[in-house]
Amino acid sequence: MKEINPILLENIDIQVIHRAFQEAFSDYAVKLPMLLENFQTMMKRRGFTPDISIGAFTEPDQDLVGFVLNGLRHWQGKLTAYDTGTGVSPAYRKQGITSRLFDEVLDVLKQRGVEQYLLEVLKSNEVAFELYKKKGSR
Repeated sequence: MKEINPILLENIDIQVIHRAFQEAFSDYAVKLPMLLENFQTMMKRRGFTPDISIGAFTEPDQDLVGFVLNGLRHWQGKLTAYDTGTGVSPAYRKQGITSRLFDEVLDVLKQRGVEQYLLEVLKSNEVAFELYKKKGSR
C-alpha cells in the first residue's frame, strides 16, 4: 500500500480532479460519465471551492486517488459548506482514506469559521452513510 498525502485542492488542475472523479465514480450506482467541460460546468454550478476541498495523493507519484469536494455559501443565515462530491478510486477503498480526508477537511472548515456542513448520500450507499453518521452528520 502506498502512503497517502492529503492536500487542499486550491492549486490542483481541474483535469486532475476530473480524472479522479471519473475513476472514483466508475462503479457508482448512478452513472456519472462526463466530458471535462460538463464536469467544469457542474462544479461551477455547485459552487466548488478548491481551498476548502481536499484530495488524497499517493506518494511518491502524486496520483489523486480520493477527494472531498466542497462548496461554500450562506444558507439559512449561516456560513455553510456542502459536499459537492466525495469519492475514492476503487483500488484504494477500505483503507480509511475517506475518513482521514473528512477529519482533515473538518479542521479546515472549522478554521474558516464554517457553521454547518451539508452532506447528501444515497441510502443504498451504506458505507458512506455510516461514515457520515460516525463523523457526526445527521
